[in-house]
Amino acid sequence: MTKTLIRQILTQQNASIIAASDLERLVRRVLAGEHSKSSRKPSASKPVVDQDISRVIKRLQAAKIVRPDRDFCSTHYEVLGVFEQDAEATCCLADPFVYISHLSAMRFRGLTEQSSKTLMLTRPASKLWREMWHLRESKTPTPIEPAPYQRPRYRFPEKVRLRSILVHDTIYPGKWGTMAPYGRVATPGQIFLDMVVRPSWCGGISNVLKVWRRKANDYLDEIIDAVNEHEAKLPKVRAGYILDEVLGVTDERVLDWRKFAQRGSSQKLDPENPYAPIYSENWMLSLNVKA
Repeated sequence: MTKTLIRQILTQQNASIIAASDLERLVRRVLAGEHSKSSRKPSASKPVVDQDISRVIKRLQAAKIVRPDRDFCSTHYEVLGVFEQDAEATCCLADPFVYISHLSAMRFRGLTEQSSKTLMLTRPASKLWREMWHLRESKTPTPIEPAPYQRPRYRFPEKVRLRSILVHDTIYPGKWGTMAPYGRVATPGQIFLDMVVRPSWCGGISNVLKVWRRKANDYLDEIIDAVNEHEAKLPKVRAGYILDEVLGVTDERVLDWRKFAQRGSSQKLDPENPYAPIYSENWMLSLNVKA
């Protein structure tokens, strides 16, 4: 009965992968009666011990309902009987806060024709990740979990479903939207912000400038909102220079970013190239690449 119920729940979730800790949590809840059709409420008076959970998971594996995932290994289980999802969707299922970003997101959003064999992902840095999880879980306590459940923040393997993976951990996670069948993908505004923060992850500065010339006016309000919400000053200066002096955008919200301009060797249009003595006077930015 327990195996059948768990199989039904996993099938209804329609996810081809589940974190080991989430599967353990599901088993605990089923054993405690939380998913029972009975009118009796689940109770924590008879706690489920770890040995019970381990025994059920072994039975699930023997019944070929789940098995250790071939890429994540011991940290996640592959759900058998559910249509296997690609690398993008699998990664978004593996971590609740990860999203597709940079060049991968640019490609999915139709901003560039340049592609990469590497799937680029972003997720909150460790401390922030735990805070976000705690906030989410504290909103929905259950009788068998009076304290918020703390899910581990697992590492990503080098490859998922034969795709190389590059994960950017940040204290400034951005906005994303859901794009079937890929999962969570950075919003256009966030992508343009990422282009000036880390152009090397977006196909290089030449590709970045080409995309800004072709597409920035289509997403101007989203770009301005994303840049304004970012805490760092230098991305505002880079975005402001491109919109103002390269694209000729006359918008007071953009010109207001000039107050963040300052002299310094780090004030470069392309963070990857050396400082150049040619600079924008208005934005105090070294033009170390031809714009």
